[in-house]
Amino acid sequence: MEFIKVCVQCACKKPQRNVAPLTPIPSKYFMHRGQLDLVDKRADPDGQYCWIGQYIDNCTKFNFFWPQMKKSTNEVAHNLSVHVFSAVGLPSILQYDNGREFCKAVIRETLKLWPGDVKIITGRLSHPRTQGLVEEVHDLLHKLLASIRADKRGSGWL
Repeated sequence: MEFIKVCVQCACKKPQRNVAPLTPIPSKYFMHRGQLDLVDKRADPDGQYCWIGQYIDNCTKFNFFWPQMKKSTNEVAHNLSVHVFSAVGLPSILQYDNGREFCKAVIRETLKLWPGDVKIITGRLSHPRTQGLVEEVHDLLHKLLASIRADKRGSGWL
């Protein structure tokens, strides 16, 4: 029984449980719905930067990325304001996971600086049903940064 549990061929032949296909989150236009998350790079930091902030527009799949030193609420709110809102304005719907770095109070304070009506939605942490697009981009980003590092030995990912 122990051998079967770790056998790769047995795992491939084992029937998969049926999971409903993912349905995309509908977006009507650019900046209608945006998703916000952080990419953990503590295992592979670039100097003092250990996190990558990410905002993605659901309609166009346009991404914003920025380096972060810490996973703090104030830094996330500041960078969101500087790198996203100042460039393209506010989304109609802002979605993020329930991570501590996205404290509702700090996000609401940031939104007070940017007048507009924004609906805030929280999803489940790293869950493919609510954050599937973001998690897919995280995987692509990790692969891209790994290939950049392979090409330029000794350089960081910034």
